[in-house]
Amino acid sequence: MTLRLGLVLTVAAGLLAVATPAHAEETEPSSGLVAQIEERIASLEAQGKKNAQQRWERALAAVLCQPGAMSLDEIERRAGRRFNTELWVGVLAAARACAADPSPDADAGSDDGAPTDASPQQGPSAPSPGPESDSDALVFFGSLSGDGTPSDLPPSAMDPGDGGDDPGEDADDELPFDAVSAEPSQNQQPNRRPVRLDKWPSALEVFGAVTERLSLSAEFNDPDGDTLNYSVTSEIHGGVTVAGATATIESDELVITTVNRPSATTFNVTAKDGSSDCPTSSGGTMECRASSRIIVRVREAPPPRSESDYVNITVAQYGIGLEGINWTRQGDSAQGCVPFSFELSKPVPRRFTYEYKIIPVADRPGNYVSYGGGLSRGAPASFFDEGTTNVWREAGFQHRMNVNRSSVEQTTGGFCVQVKGVTAHSGTGALTFTNHCPAGQFRHFFVEMRIPEYWANLLGLRIVGSNRSIMNFRCQ
Repeated sequence: MTLRLGLVLTVAAGLLAVATPAHAEETEPSSGLVAQIEERIASLEAQGKKNAQQRWERALAAVLCQPGAMSLDEIERRAGRRFNTELWVGVLAAARACAADPSPDADAGSDDGAPTDASPQQGPSAPSPGPESDSDALVFFGSLSGDGTPSDLPPSAMDPGDGGDDPGEDADDELPFDAVSAEPSQNQQPNRRPVRLDKWPSALEVFGAVTERLSLSAEFNDPDGDTLNYSVTSEIHGGVTVAGATATIESDELVITTVNRPSATTFNVTAKDGSSDCPTSSGGTMECRASSRIIVRVREAPPPRSESDYVNITVAQYGIGLEGINWTRQGDSAQGCVPFSFELSKPVPRRFTYEYKIIPVADRPGNYVSYGGGLSRGAPASFFDEGTTNVWREAGFQHRMNVNRSSVEQTTGGFCVQVKGVTAHSGTGALTFTNHCPAGQFRHFFVEMRIPEYWANLLGLRIVGSNRSIMNFRCQ
């Protein structure tokens, strides 16, 4: 009897010794399994397979019992397929161990109600809670658009066959969760979220109490034609407790009203189409929306100026130059230069920015002007680089320059407008050129100048007389 009892106890102790490590393996994933998944994620990222990468990031979250994890149902389906079966079986075992003590579900698909400066939520591939590292920030901000709102999931993310886990994998083997769990209606197209068009400036600089109006339809569009509803929130910067700017939604406009007080305020405008079925990268759905941010900086308006306080700017009414200097073909084009200049009535204490616009003139008799004892024909847009005409461009005036190792105040500004008269033709079998401006001809165009309101207020700058100069040149 004693021998039999001792044998039973020995066997029981042996079973306990075997059972205990097995339980430990179920509750704590092996470093080998985690390493395999991390290597697969890195490989998919290098190949640009975003959908498959996100899938394995969700699987890793399931193994590590983290928010944003893949569901057990999806893991079980994948473990039953013929690709990566052994690895998915390991994921399933680790995920089942987490089920006894699941992590709180993170709302990865929505940032409504969160303050604009809130700390980022952990994504599917983030490590366990603890001090945020640089790599954490890269993972988080990699999932955001430029303004800090969740990036739109491209339509291809829900398309069958968007890159499987292995080369040669068929589309049916690695369908996203939604694609295999439900059969979409033949007549119903998936709802698409609103789109931000990025037509607004990133910042507005204003002086004193003003009202600015920005078009909402210029900044947002719904690809399905749904009616958009807008809301706006604000965040005051710099420790100021009273806002220097407020914003309201009025019809199709964002109306920004400022007071004469230095301040900086960020406005976050959200457009929603009223639906909550837009897909997220974690396989769920979220409210269909887009957001745009704009920061408004208000500077206190300067006190009234006397006439002598202003800096008057006079634009030179003409410029004379040459086209096709010595026929040197620089980049397959003969280049020339026509100087544009202006004068300040007195020095200014700092550098400032001005704007200019090149206005071409069509080459037709009605545009000819008298010049040099003959007629000056128009210089059309083909004389200039593409995209440089009829648009306002910025340039800087340097108020001081080093001359002979001394800093000298400057009151003359300007730049040289490049023109071309010979254009190369590619793909013709030979190096051929079109001569826009035969030697001896006179041509002309215009340049206009303006001072941005910010600098006009800050330095008292104003243009007196005409802001337009006629630019003449002679073809060589």
